[in-house]
Amino acid sequence: RLSDGALAISKGSLGHQIAVSGNDELAQASRCFNEMSEALLDYASELRAAREKAELARDYAETTLKDAIDSMPNGVAIIRDTPIST
Repeated sequence: RLSDGALAISKGSLGHQIAVSGNDELAQASRCFNEMSEALLDYASELRAAREKAELARDYAETTLKDAIDSMPNGVAIIRDTPIST
């Protein structure tokens, strides 16, 4: 059961749970496996959400920058009070 569960997770089935019965060391390891599997699924969900939030922020920044550039029909002039030294 544990090896089948590990194989399922390795193939992308995060959150995969295995049946547990008994109270021996193997049963305890199986319970720990299920907890680990659930934690992996939660972590992957959090990563997905963070990536989506970052992509939205990037899109907003790109749109804001594009709008700012488009609102300057003659470009940008930089005026310095002091000469540029070489």
